[in-house]
Amino acid sequence: MKISSLLIVDDLEIVVERKAIKNINLAIYPPDGRVRVSVPMQLSEVHIRSAIIARLPWIRQKKALLLGKPQLPDKKFVSGEEHFLFGKKLALRVICRDRWSGAYVQDDTTLVLLVQADAPVEKKYAILNDWYREQLSERIPGLLRHWEQVVGVEVSEWRIKRMRTRWGTCNITQKRIWLNLELAKMSPECLEYVLVHELVHLLERYHNRRFWNFMDVFLPTWREIRHMLKQESIVHPFASS
Repeated sequence: MKISSLLIVDDLEIVVERKAIKNINLAIYPPDGRVRVSVPMQLSEVHIRSAIIARLPWIRQKKALLLGKPQLPDKKFVSGEEHFLFGKKLALRVICRDRWSGAYVQDDTTLVLLVQADAPVEKKYAILNDWYREQLSERIPGLLRHWEQVVGVEVSEWRIKRMRTRWGTCNITQKRIWLNLELAKMSPECLEYVLVHELVHLLERYHNRRFWNFMDVFLPTWREIRHMLKQESIVHPFASS
């Protein structure tokens, strides 16, 4: 169940969504910088307002960046476009084929997309997403085996999916982790950080001092990597600030 309401804080309109959750989560959405905060069902308005006021500088900074940043044109998936694979910039080259479709990297600088000449943008998008999923799927098992041993936990299952507001999630009860497909475009360090972050949740459910102490032990550079991710993300996890 979700209950929504509108809260005005220092001339900012903020959508408040009460849910069956334990932490406060704040997000700012393009294109107009709409602010939404998800809170535990019974949390008082006084506590909600106080939490928002404490983060007003961050909210205003992100809104300013969002509203001031020129909107990038939608990808057309035509030759010459820039695409990324694990942080490396690649130039797209589209080659028309009658039957077989797919994608591969050529000469470490070019992303080749094989597709039918009359294929719509949606088809090209789907082909590249499948290819990105394959690239990510090849990297995760080795990383997972290494970090399971380091952290001292074992997951029952991992999956990849597109997520709008999170880089990763963890089902602690079922020991299942999900990783965002967009991590295939980010640097390898970002993928490693998100993976370790979700594994540590199997030791500590909440983003408390114990959780971040574990992160300090297992991945001392996590702060720098998280900063890199925040440059790409408009989500602000209250509990990890």
